[in-house]
Amino acid sequence: MFKKVLVAAMAVVVGGGFLMFGTRAVSHVRLAIKQAREAAKAKVSPEREIARLRMELERDKGKDRAAIDRIARLTVEVGSLQTEVNEKKSNLAKLDREMKTWETALANDGTTLQVSFNGNSKEYPRSQVEEQLRRDARVYLNLKGALEGQESLLKIKQETLTASKKALADRQTLREKNLAKLQQIENALLRERLERERAGIVGDDGRDSPIVADINALNKRVETMTTTRQILSNGGSDAGPIRDEAAKSKPDTEVDTFLKARRGPANVVNR
Repeated sequence: MFKKVLVAAMAVVVGGGFLMFGTRAVSHVRLAIKQAREAAKAKVSPEREIARLRMELERDKGKDRAAIDRIARLTVEVGSLQTEVNEKKSNLAKLDREMKTWETALANDGTTLQVSFNGNSKEYPRSQVEEQLRRDARVYLNLKGALEGQESLLKIKQETLTASKKALADRQTLREKNLAKLQQIENALLRERLERERAGIVGDDGRDSPIVADINALNKRVETMTTTRQILSNGGSDAGPIRDEAAKSKPDTEVDTFLKARRGPANVVNR
């Protein structure tokens, strides 16, 4: 369906190219695509859409594995880089102490200088001490530059590691939240289906069916036949001397007048 609508939209654009062009054509195509997607989505059952969304959320876990691997690599890199930074800092501190020793010796007069390291003293020509101080100073500056670069890189990797951990945690939290929301929707849908089934069962109890109406009519006919048989078995109908309760409770004025006239003196004499 979606493909058919898209093809039709393209045909309209191409066929009406003399009238539609530029952004108008593009907007018509976008509208057709949007309408096709909405029509296709409307035909999908809620259960199928729930299954699709749950599948997409499960697929999203694949991103977790990639993120976890990256975090593990970054953790190792940060640890190794931190070790290197600590070693360089230790070497810089050692060089700084040695240069201070050379500087202390050079503060004295003389062409030969007494230099002490770790409690051991040794004499060196002033020129050698000056040369050694300059060499140590160059090593110190190079090492300091390398340390600054590694410290900057370490900071970047640490921030990246922190951001990666947060992104992973946020994505996992959002996915769990979406899964919970999807479960709530599914539960609501199941409750709605159940209520509809219950309503269908109650509404389809047969009370209003033609068969029940026919049975009730037949029952009334049988009751009428039974009543008629009982009346006949008791001596006839209401015209006889035995009258039903309704006839007894309501006097028949016409019959009483007729009988009284029959019993009058004139009728007796004539007999």
